[in-house]
Amino acid sequence: MYRRCLILKRSIGFLVLSVASSGIIILFSVSQLVTGINFDALKIIFLFLGILSLVISILLFFFDIRLSMKALDIELEKIPDDKIMN
Repeated sequence: MYRRCLILKRSIGFLVLSVASSGIIILFSVSQLVTGINFDALKIIFLFLGILSLVISILLFFFDIRLSMKALDIELEKIPDDKIMN
């Protein structure tokens, strides 16, 4: 159970990082329009950071789902077959 909580905590953290990266990209875009300074390189870096953190978050969620399904299978094995059918 502790392992699953740790995986979910990390997954949510990466998801928050992805959302924050998107917000920073918007901030740089608005700043670029207002000041005329070119922030394209920084926007690309934060875009890749956001995509990478989103992919990591999805993979961690998938891993958590696999652990949950494995735990459910273990619990279902303990239940007698005649009780599962009813």
